[in-house]
Amino acid sequence: MPTDPRKNTAGVVVRAMAKEFGVRGGFDIIIEKGVPAGFGMGSSAASAAAAAAAFDRLMGLGLDQVSLVRLAGKGEKASAGSIHYDNVAASVMGGFVIVREGPIVTRIPPPKRLAICVAIPDMKVPPSKTKVSRGVLPARVGIRESVGNISNAAAMAAGFAAGDPAAIGGAAIDCIAEPARKRLIPGFDRVKSGALRAGALGATISGAGPSVVAFLDGTSRLKKVGAAMSKGFQSAGLGCSIVGCRPCGGVRARRLR
Repeated sequence: MPTDPRKNTAGVVVRAMAKEFGVRGGFDIIIEKGVPAGFGMGSSAASAAAAAAAFDRLMGLGLDQVSLVRLAGKGEKASAGSIHYDNVAASVMGGFVIVREGPIVTRIPPPKRLAICVAIPDMKVPPSKTKVSRGVLPARVGIRESVGNISNAAAMAAGFAAGDPAAIGGAAIDCIAEPARKRLIPGFDRVKSGALRAGALGATISGAGPSVVAFLDGTSRLKKVGAAMSKGFQSAGLGCSIVGCRPCGGVRARRLR
C-alpha cells in the first residue's frame, strides 16, 4: 500500500477535497486496513470512501452520499488509472448499487438473509494487478457473450429488487471477464465447482480477482462452502483464508478520542 498521498487513494481524495472546498493546511492520514489490498475486494475504494467521509465529517461539509461517491471516485485514479464509481459507490452507500455515469447511483437494499463467502488465496499479486487483469480481457466481445452478461446483470438487479438470494446467485454468471481471468487464479474451476456442490447459489471471481466469492441463502452452509472452496485452492497448492460476510449499510464516520 503506497504511503505517498499522491499515489494512495485516500490521499488523492483528501487532496482533491481540500482543493475543491478551499481548505488550507495539512492532514495526517492513518489507515487501518480491514480489507486485503490487491485481492479483488475493493480495498482501494474502501480507503477512498473512508477518506471522503472522514474529510466531510472533520470539515462539517454535510455532503450527501452521491457527492461522497463523486469525490471518492477521484481516488480510484491512483489505483486503476481512471476515475470510476462502481466500487466506491458500494463502499459509501452499502448494499447493492447500480452506477451510471454522472455518477447516477441507485441503491437497492439487499435481502437480509443473503450471505457471502469469500475465499482469499495465499498468493502473491503483482503491484500492477489491475493493469494485468485488464490486459487479459478480450479486445472484442461476441454478441452471445454480450447478451449473456447484460441478461445476467438485469437478472441480478431483479433478484436484489425482489429480495431473492436464489435469483441473485443464479445470475452470478460472467460470460466475458471470468473465462479470461480465471487462468490467473490457480484452482479456480475447482474452487467454484466445490462451492456450488456444497450448496452455494452461485460463485464467481470477486472483482478482478484472485479472490472468489460465493452467494448463499443464510449462513447454515457457510462453513461447508468455505471448506469446499479452500479444498479447491489446496488442489492447486495454495492455502486460503475464508471470510463470511453479510450486507452492510455503507460508510460511517466517527470521531476518535
